[in-house]
Amino acid sequence: MDVQIGYNGDAKREDLIRILERGEALVAFTKVNGEERNMRCTLAPSLLPERQDKSKAGYHTDVTGTLAVWDIVKKDWRAFRVASVKEIYYRERL
Repeated sequence: MDVQIGYNGDAKREDLIRILERGEALVAFTKVNGEERNMRCTLAPSLLPERQDKSKAGYHTDVTGTLAVWDIVKKDWRAFRVASVKEIYYRERL
């Protein structure tokens, strides 16, 4: 079953992490330059590369308001501002 959750700047970091740690999701957000972006991403250990460069991910914390995720399409770490998330789509695992 596919699930869509909409946000208006009220995304909760913990909820996003919980969803992304379970598998792949499509996150729709607004970039700093105002451009809308959809990113297929994950934090699921089984989908992350064997060798992880945690130095990039380490800068993106609750304090900075950003979340580092593995971009499945670009095969690299990317980050987005949690407050900029508009929607997230994922497959519910029953």
